[in-house]
Order: sequence, then structure tokens, then C-alpha cells
Amino acid sequence: MVTHGGATVDLVRTLIGDDAVTDSLLNEGVPSCAITTLDGMTVLDIASLTHLTY
Repeated sequence: MVTHGGATVDLVRTLIGDDAVTDSLLNEGVPSCAITTLDGMTVLDIASLTHLTY
């Protein structure tokens, strides 16, 4: 699924709670091209940019 960063943050906050989301993610949002990985309703990775590095 592809979505706007705001929807990603809202989903992650719903699944793992506000306290588990970093301040930078809440304040700055999801960076462009970031990937958040879920396994069902389990959050595996949030706003990863590792796929952009060589």
C-alpha cells in the first residue's frame, strides 16, 4: 500500500500507541520515500530509509 505520511503516522500511533512513536516522527512526519513495514497488525519497521543507501 502507498499512502501519505500523515496516514502512516496515524496508523502507527493506533497500532503501537503514541508513547512508542518517536518525537521526530510526530514533529517532522515520515520522510519522502520511507517504507513502514507491517506484518498483519504488527509494526515491524517505521519510516525506514535503508533501501535508499548503497
